[in-house]
Amino acid sequence: KLQELQGTYWHGSYAGYSGYYQKANVAVNSLATNTSNVFTFGLAGAVGGKAIGAAVAVNRISQGTEAFVDNSTMAVRNLLVSATARPSITNVTLGGAAAQGEGWAIAGSFGNNIINNSEKAGVEQADEMDAFGNNIINNSALAGIRNNSDILAKGSVGVVAQSDELIGNYVGGIALGGNVSAGLSSSYNGIYGTTDASVSGSYVEAAGNDSGVTVKSGMKDSDDTDDKGLLTGVAQKNTFNATLLSKGRQSSTANGLVVDSSATHSIAGFMVAGAASQNNAIGGAVNVNIIDGKTTAGIKNSLINQDLTPQQLAGDDPGSAPNVSVKASDYTNSGAFVMAAAAASKVAVGVNIDVNKVKRTTSVDVTGDTSTRNPSTD
Repeated sequence: KLQELQGTYWHGSYAGYSGYYQKANVAVNSLATNTSNVFTFGLAGAVGGKAIGAAVAVNRISQGTEAFVDNSTMAVRNLLVSATARPSITNVTLGGAAAQGEGWAIAGSFGNNIINNSEKAGVEQADEMDAFGNNIINNSALAGIRNNSDILAKGSVGVVAQSDELIGNYVGGIALGGNVSAGLSSSYNGIYGTTDASVSGSYVEAAGNDSGVTVKSGMKDSDDTDDKGLLTGVAQKNTFNATLLSKGRQSSTANGLVVDSSATHSIAGFMVAGAASQNNAIGGAVNVNIIDGKTTAGIKNSLINQDLTPQQLAGDDPGSAPNVSVKASDYTNSGAFVMAAAAASKVAVGVNIDVNKVKRTTSVDVTGDTSTRNPSTD
């Protein structure tokens, strides 16, 4: 198939390449976009001699986002293969209890939110937690050219995967009065998954004679004038608003073959637990944020810009060959305000536990029997 295409459009001379320009005038887009938004509000209250108020929210999203050119032969003006995933959970859960006289009051607020995106991609689901509440995103976005595809483009070829994952969690538990009171809040927030852009086992010619491929894989820091982007302080708006990280993305444009994978992960919110009684009070708040997974980009066992001379590839600029860009970018915000307080005449205990763990792998690989005529690879 490749020889036939070369014979028709790419036959060994600059004039033949000009003829290819006239015939390869189709832009091909393979686009997959998946947006899932969940918002929950839970409220519970109790008043009496003995009172229990407990609010529990459970949310789950399962989605898969994939865009591929698979075992295809194309002669095109340009090609874009793009997978974009935007899963989000916002949870507000409040529990309250008030007891009279010598009674007791217990208030609790717990949330359970799970997003499982693309089991097909081999993303392992997070283990179920024995904590009071879980907020979990398990997400992957995959884009690629694979399985003996032959792509001939006079413009650019883009393979772009982008994920923006966020959890906003706002939880409170308040208990008042009685002989004994306990106010408890608990939450487990986890983001897991894979974002990957790749070219594998294929042949790609991308002359880059066009306006290029624009990707939003850069990121700015937040500051006093603009809260969008990465956290730079202890208490900023994006400590409490998980949507602000992805809004800090920055655009760039490249020509030729562009393989770009980028992901943002943001957990934000606050948790409050309080108790007050005549004799004994316990206030406890436990918050755990875990962000795990990988963002990868690569070219494997492929031939890139192999069979054309620099003049044929460069068009109006015969002194250079087109660019090859392979890039992976990963950005994380993990922040929360956690507070526990207790007041009593005899025994009062307030306990705060806040754990944040980030374990992301970001990598670029050009491996196997891969070669390109252009030695300058970004």
